[in-house]
Amino acid sequence: MVQNTTVVLYFLKKLKSMERKEGTLFGFIFLFNGIVKGIIDCLLIPMFIGDIGYLNSILITTIIYILIGILSVKIYDYCKKDYLLIEALKDAEKNNQTSELNFIIKLILKWSKKRKNKNILGLILASQNPGLVVIYYREGSFLYNGFAGKNMKIFFFINLLIVNVYWNTAIYTGVSIFSLFR
Repeated sequence: MVQNTTVVLYFLKKLKSMERKEGTLFGFIFLFNGIVKGIIDCLLIPMFIGDIGYLNSILITTIIYILIGILSVKIYDYCKKDYLLIEALKDAEKNNQTSELNFIIKLILKWSKKRKNKNILGLILASQNPGLVVIYYREGSFLYNGFAGKNMKIFFFINLLIVNVYWNTAIYTGVSIFSLFR
């Protein structure tokens, strides 16, 4: 616990050293994404499971996450700014450059090299927002080319379904166990 707190404090200090506008926008985007995700996962999914059932809950939340993912990619591409630092991360991974990078990118690169698998980072991004996975896995960096690329739309939907079914199953299990003790 102490080590995690130290890492968070170090991360916050480094985030303050980022350019003020970029750091503020980066934090706002992740905070907003976390709030939306929390509302869907902690409020809507249990309500849907209780009111309309497990399978209908998966269907409705899949539609919600499809809209969020597509909207996220469209807005990100429209702005043509790497506020999420994903393009810089892809560029750094491709070119093995770490000298001129932001602290966040260096931390992610160091973490992913230890695990030697970029799919773990993709799964983490997918659990937050399905659009982030598209941005991370699409070809090239700083291209802002939407869902371009081989099978990107199929990958988006499969990834979305896996994460959504997993989370709905976890919530359904929790609701079922809770109802046993009432």
